[in-house]
Amino acid sequence: MLAFFFYRFLVAYIFGNYDVAACMLEQKRKTEERLVRKFAAFSTIDFWEGLVFFAMARKTKEQKWIHHIQVSLSNVENQTQSLPAHFRQRLLLFEAESANITGDIEKAAEKYELAVNAFDEYGYTNEQAIAYERAGDFFVLQHDERAIQYYSKAQMLYIQWGAQGKADQLGNKIPF
Repeated sequence: MLAFFFYRFLVAYIFGNYDVAACMLEQKRKTEERLVRKFAAFSTIDFWEGLVFFAMARKTKEQKWIHHIQVSLSNVENQTQSLPAHFRQRLLLFEAESANITGDIEKAAEKYELAVNAFDEYGYTNEQAIAYERAGDFFVLQHDERAIQYYSKAQMLYIQWGAQGKADQLGNKIPF
């Protein structure tokens, strides 16, 4: 049952349905409270939950999401200290998202650049595509020409990952 909620919130996030993602995440957490054994993919959960929390914080400006962000960020920082080669790119993306939310545009731009470069080194195509899309979203709001490059790379990565529906959705979303 937990896997059902996890994958539903993951798909909802990827397609930009942040309210549904947050709802599925809440359902997963409620179900988890009743179980002795928890969903085991903690580092993956921390990353994807954190992305949902950032999205909801941007959308609603509610303080409850900031608290959840702080917990996820702390978890990813601890994971990065343990295995920097495996988690550094996730931390950089979280730092970019944090700077974006707090309005530190220069720091956010720098961190998005560092994050996508780190994802390029690390590999995981699905996470790499998300990082490029998030960078594209950031740069388009800044009216920065780099947005098209990030969106194009994200679209290519979604296709490479096998997520043609997401690639098509992103192609329709690109404002250029």
